[in-house]
Amino acid sequence: MSHRLARAATTAVALAVVAVGALASPPGVAAPVGGDVPDPLVPQLLALESMTTFVAPEDTLEIDLRIREAPPGATLDVELHDRVTAGRIRFLQTAGGQNLGSTLRAYRDLPVQDLPVDEAGDVQLDLTVVDEGEPPLAGFRLERAGVHPLALTLHDAEGEVLDELVTHVVRLPGPGDPEASSALSVATVVPLEAPLALRPDGSQLVAPGELAGIDLAVAALTAHPDVALSVAPTPETLEALAARDADLGEDDGTGSVQALADALAGRQVLARPYVPLATSSWVAADDDAELVAQLDAGLEVTDRLLDAPARRGTWVLDPTIDPATLTALRRLGVDRVVVPQAQLEQLPASFDRTLTRTFTVRDGEGTPMPAMTTDGTLGLELVSSDQPALAANRVLADLSVLHLDENERGRGVVLAVPTGALTPEALGPVLEGLAVAAEPPPGAAPTLTPVTLDGLFAEVESSGAPDGDATLEREWRWEEPVDLGPLPAAIDQHDARLRSYRTMLPGGTDDTAVLVRRLLLGAAHRDISGSLRQELLDRSDELITARTTGIDAPPQGAVTLTASEGSIPIVLENGLDEVMRVRLELTAEKLEFPDGAEQEVDLQPGTNRVEVRVRARASGAFPVDVGVTSPDGALALGDTRVQVRSTAVSGLGLLLAVAAGGFLALWWARNLRSARRKQRLVASTHPTVRTAGEVPAPSSEADDPSR
Repeated sequence: MSHRLARAATTAVALAVVAVGALASPPGVAAPVGGDVPDPLVPQLLALESMTTFVAPEDTLEIDLRIREAPPGATLDVELHDRVTAGRIRFLQTAGGQNLGSTLRAYRDLPVQDLPVDEAGDVQLDLTVVDEGEPPLAGFRLERAGVHPLALTLHDAEGEVLDELVTHVVRLPGPGDPEASSALSVATVVPLEAPLALRPDGSQLVAPGELAGIDLAVAALTAHPDVALSVAPTPETLEALAARDADLGEDDGTGSVQALADALAGRQVLARPYVPLATSSWVAADDDAELVAQLDAGLEVTDRLLDAPARRGTWVLDPTIDPATLTALRRLGVDRVVVPQAQLEQLPASFDRTLTRTFTVRDGEGTPMPAMTTDGTLGLELVSSDQPALAANRVLADLSVLHLDENERGRGVVLAVPTGALTPEALGPVLEGLAVAAEPPPGAAPTLTPVTLDGLFAEVESSGAPDGDATLEREWRWEEPVDLGPLPAAIDQHDARLRSYRTMLPGGTDDTAVLVRRLLLGAAHRDISGSLRQELLDRSDELITARTTGIDAPPQGAVTLTASEGSIPIVLENGLDEVMRVRLELTAEKLEFPDGAEQEVDLQPGTNRVEVRVRARASGAFPVDVGVTSPDGALALGDTRVQVRSTAVSGLGLLLAVAAGGFLALWWARNLRSARRKQRLVASTHPTVRTAGEVPAPSSEADDPSR
């Protein structure tokens, strides 16, 4: 407070000395509201270095002004105008130097050379604000809450205007003022995105300035950690930050990624695909799988690097989102959207104020979804000047106009920060102003409430439609999907090879699988050249090929089976430095495989001897064909052949042999018995007794009557 009092006293002395007769408060008359909205003024010689945008009664307005190349005899006019009462159009006109309204107080013809300056040479003006009674010599009386244009005009010695700057002073309401009944919810969305850094060799190459912008945004977020907001980081950009931290030796908790993670504590991280996609074109190609893969990869990165799980529920649309794509997103968990103002159809004429409530959009199946819009004017104001303090003042004053425009609860806006404003100088004053408006000085009431996007949808009420319906429904515009040509099929083919390769890894992944996945995700980036896209795809194929050719099935030796069951050795080579899982596909005509004709085995690095159990159905020599594939059978890794000779007799053969042997033994026994019987027969010495009529048979030559 002593600092402010000292500055105010210095300003008062300067005004008392040089501004005798220069103080004036002409009544003034506001110009009619309407007509075109001019572009904001672009001052050249006057530069606003800093300013207290929000003031309360008995507060001090501090202005630091740099005057560049002021000629001798130059003078400065300081004019405070009455509050903006006719809405946003009037405010935008004042930013362009028009329709400033009546003058509350003016300090005219102040000699520049006599104004108080700091060590840097900047002019310091400190003006006390009161809400009643006569204002001090260096000050204003502001009786009611409102947004007041403050015009600073530089003249030469002859009184000609050299430059003009218009900024705004926001007089905060007191606790009992009507304007204190509600606060406007403000959801700031900060994008963090750089061009694709990934290169085919796996490195991440970025120009120095591309990640420098991200660093500046992180610095702005870090400087104001208590302001609620939402961050939309591109996961591939986060990995580029992490890679740079590692190169600099700052991956121990001191780098940019850790600083960002710390800055996001308590803030919302929006889910985004791993790289920006031509989303509707992928959906039109009937390839929701790519969208799912991109989202899953993006969520994994944000969770791993930021320790802040991203939520899919709230989605900021881009021109590549059409109704069919919105249907796909809804099925993936998106239940509310933010639509850029430039993509929305115009509101009906009955809406004469800025829309600060939710409305409804419908997806391709006609399902309604709550929506908010980004405020395009706020985004433009944030990059409307090369003077960050002036641009921030315009944004904060405009938000205050929106707050006063319709003083009701349940209202809010989305401020999507352009990439050109992601600096501590540009974004920092906005976040600081939001913090002040949310927790103002004593004697003032809050007017703005910083929230996340989820918080915004929780606080803001829906807008009624002109026809009396409960909810306003709006149409939006999008870019028509384009033909992606062979890209979806190519990525699917390479992705299938990756999935097959991963089945070879007992742990499911390794460094090669991670890199190939990143290359394939990067190849779907909507903004890269065709040549780089093809290089990424080719490199992914080369990496898989290099790994799979490390598995070899050399020629095998011959194996002899001496029993009906046994095992045959198969020698396989693993030229890689880790265990790899493969499938053996075994084929043989006269062998059975008790453990199955398809078997999975883990190959240790080096030479592996795999024993395969077999059962012979016959004896003889025959080959066993061995195919080596990935466990899912999709990747052919090699083939070989084992020559097997079986000397074992099969069960059926043994049975037949036993039966044949038994038959031969029986025949031999019977034959032997008959022979022995014949040997026992000899001639009888007793006479033969004949019966009557019997004719004796001849028994020898002696008995033959013919002899």
